[in-house]
Amino acid sequence: MGNYERKTCRMCGGGLNLQLELKPTPIANKFQKEPMKGEFYPLDLMQCKVCSHVQNRHVLVDLYKDYKYKTPKEQVSALNTTSEYLKKLYPEAKKVVEIGSNNGLNVYALGEVFDQVIGVDPAGDFPSWIMNFDISAARTIKSRWGGKADLIVANNVLAHIDDLDKVFEGIDYLLAEDGHLVVEFQYFHDMVQNGLYDGIYHEHHDQHTLKPWVKILKKHNLEIKNYEAIPSHGGSIRMHCARLSGALGFFEGPIPWEYYKGKITENQLNLIQKLPSKFCIWGATAKATTLIHQLGIGQCIEYCVDNTPAKKGLYIPGTAIEIIEEFKDDELPVLLTAWNYEDEFKKQYPERGYITPYE
Repeated sequence: MGNYERKTCRMCGGGLNLQLELKPTPIANKFQKEPMKGEFYPLDLMQCKVCSHVQNRHVLVDLYKDYKYKTPKEQVSALNTTSEYLKKLYPEAKKVVEIGSNNGLNVYALGEVFDQVIGVDPAGDFPSWIMNFDISAARTIKSRWGGKADLIVANNVLAHIDDLDKVFEGIDYLLAEDGHLVVEFQYFHDMVQNGLYDGIYHEHHDQHTLKPWVKILKKHNLEIKNYEAIPSHGGSIRMHCARLSGALGFFEGPIPWEYYKGKITENQLNLIQKLPSKFCIWGATAKATTLIHQLGIGQCIEYCVDNTPAKKGLYIPGTAIEIIEEFKDDELPVLLTAWNYEDEFKKQYPERGYITPYE
């Protein structure tokens, strides 16, 4: 199947309404070998009429055949802290699966505190198992272990998956009756409140809130047991799920779309007013692709600094912005397109001034 417009809600199958139209962009993580390359696709958000879930209008295939994102090494400390926290919450857990394990940094972190850890990712590196997580993968893991998983972790990955039912069929099969599922996702209500828009790109099929999870979880014999706000990515949720026993009650208000549109416009105007005629950017992120094309500022950017080896010498999609490993010997202002790592930037470049997209 090729690229297509999805007509039904990914979470409940309901009908959809168009709520937000952004400018078309190239595939955010498909960095190019030549300047000004990359096909542009529509970037629109739809909302379910039934459960209020928010998702991209269009589904693009083959997004992960050449996926350059790698979990940054700067995340190791936070991953270790979270792994220790999960061990305290679930001290009896021994067998752990991570869905979307990427380059395996979190597999190693989890392995420090849990007995057996397997990571699964179709675009991953060793030690990840290079496969999609579905019921077939679940059967393979169960056979390998001779038993079911006590804990399944999925951090910032379920928004990348078109067919969530296939994933949850695997989770339902593999998770022990007394096991737990822990899911992290960027929280769309926080994005709306703060007018964040660079987290919208084609690899993110969904913009998650809490309420739409109830129905799909119940379909696969799960429910939300607890949830907590965490600061990553400008505001995220860590959702704790387990087998059905009595649903957790919570309230989420409606998404104020007109407020969100106004806040996006306000943030864009504020940033444009602060930007000089020429500057560089720090972070060849998916966020960078969306930000640059929404603002139309590609011609103002001299280069991008990102030390991910696989991105060196490539270009931000749809632009002539080359990705290099280190700043040139210049005094160009820096726009942090990896603004969620602002503290790390300040540690690495304490003397260098910078601008963030949201202030």
